[in-house]
Amino acid sequence: MLVSHLQEARIVNQDLNLYRRNAELILPDPNTLDELTLDMFRTEFHLKFLWGSKGAVAGSEERHAKFQQVVRTLSERCEPTPGVA
Repeated sequence: MLVSHLQEARIVNQDLNLYRRNAELILPDPNTLDELTLDMFRTEFHLKFLWGSKGAVAGSEERHAKFQQVVRTLSERCEPTPGVA
């Protein structure tokens, strides 16, 4: 399992330029993003988001509901509203 994990990490490292290029095409200039939006790309955010203050003791329904709420909020912030110019 460890060797498999290391091989996957190596593949991610090899494809890093592809990930950066895709990010540059999709994301706006990072200097124009607010701190809250940049926070979602940080490891600390993902740890808190996935496990929260309750950790693994939180029920899956609660974690899924929280995930749905965050995705909806990010979608509303990042996607243009139809019919609004």
